[in-house]
Amino acid sequence: MSGKDESPDDLKDYVKLMTDHQGNIRAFVVSLMPGSPDVADVVQETNAALWIKRKNFKHGTNFIAWAFKIARYEVMRH
Repeated sequence: MSGKDESPDDLKDYVKLMTDHQGNIRAFVVSLMPGSPDVADVVQETNAALWIKRKNFKHGTNFIAWAFKIARYEVMRH
């Protein structure tokens, strides 16, 4: 994706990456906020940030590492 116009296939691929990794993202947030009642809110904010930043993701790179970095910032922001 990285900076170019998004094709329907790019968006489809990105949505698939996001949905395929939801469990991992949630588990990562839980590991950073054990016992917090706000985990669902932070996961939702992480998903919103991932969507907003989707053009910055370089297809073919490690999506989950990138998503975890964004999630970490969302936890700190929370």
